[in-house]
Amino acid sequence: MALRIITPVILAMCLSGCAGTGSYYKDSVKRNAATQKRLGEVVDLSALKEETTFEEAVDILQNSIDPPLNVVVMWKDISENAFIEKENLIGMSGQGLSGVSLRTGLKLVLGAVGTVGDLSELGYVIYDGIVLIGTKDSMRSYTDDDTDFDADFDGLGGYGNGAGGPENITPIQGDQN
Repeated sequence: MALRIITPVILAMCLSGCAGTGSYYKDSVKRNAATQKRLGEVVDLSALKEETTFEEAVDILQNSIDPPLNVVVMWKDISENAFIEKENLIGMSGQGLSGVSLRTGLKLVLGAVGTVGDLSELGYVIYDGIVLIGTKDSMRSYTDDDTDFDADFDGLGGYGNGAGGPENITPIQGDQN
């Protein structure tokens, strides 16, 4: 009899706590979708030059739309695991990039700067509406599934939608164009 009384109380406590979590999850999914949409915006990246540093390139990408895209670069991770520094030159011209999606520009910059280190290491994850740039291994902590990071990704998302997790995991790989 006591179990029958306690169980509904525990269930009610769980549901009230879970309701807050569900609300956060829904908000996170909305933020991720909004960021996905913003990455699809057509931008002008002709300001990119071969002598642009990686840090400057991220700034150009971030500010190519208004309001600026929320971007966090995991500099320590990239430096220690992919041997890429803020000061590395991207070695890529923005000529011809005056009408591309921000997503395409992001992939091109990550691929270009990745030639300095291990090309397959860099990518981005959309996590709670923020674009996180780092290595594949660091991004695993922002997803709650067993996504195969060595698979080909088209950048259109759908991976790791759990509890505020990313909508999109995009490693930049050497054999992609």
